[in-house]
Amino acid sequence: MKFKLQIIALSMATLFSACSMNNTRMINSWTNPDLKVQPIHFNKIIVVAVAPSDTERRSAEDAMVAKIGPKATPSYTLLNESELKDPTIAKQRIQQASFDGMVLLRWLSVREEKEYTATPTQSPLWDHYSYSWTYMQETNVVQWKILQLETRIFSLADEKLIWSGTTETVEPPAIPQLVNNVAKVIEKKLRSQGLLSPAKNKKGEAQ
Repeated sequence: MKFKLQIIALSMATLFSACSMNNTRMINSWTNPDLKVQPIHFNKIIVVAVAPSDTERRSAEDAMVAKIGPKATPSYTLLNESELKDPTIAKQRIQQASFDGMVLLRWLSVREEKEYTATPTQSPLWDHYSYSWTYMQETNVVQWKILQLETRIFSLADEKLIWSGTTETVEPPAIPQLVNNVAKVIEKKLRSQGLLSPAKNKKGEAQ
């Protein structure tokens, strides 16, 4: 039993250690083929999170705004939950506030996955012959959650979707860290596509 517990602990530690280092990945993305202005540039960005609850919405919007910078504003400062669900009110408020860009973060799904590993039971040396026929073993199960999020970027000046991407996060952390991880993956993808200007170092030089 001690041996079995050690195997389970080692398997879980290895899995979640790997997840904590890089637990978010891009699984697909789309760029509007009509996009002519590259890299993408907005003067004023509204951040909208379509989340399971209003608390999670606010937390996600704050985290994405912190990542984007001073040009970004969380939508909850402009629209309450019911107003956000009303297209007429939401459009009017956003247009009146002169936003030219929108980043929308939407929860898609959560699923669970399992990994089964078979651990041989300990037995005396000469029992291994019979063991090979009886298949005596203990099965260990490691289970984890995977969260899918979709991020969309809209140009509000011409009311067009210009980019979208779906990410998967294994064992999602608290929302601020989750959104930060997602934002890093999206930023890397956008830079690789030439849709964001190259990152700059402290001296203002492109990296």
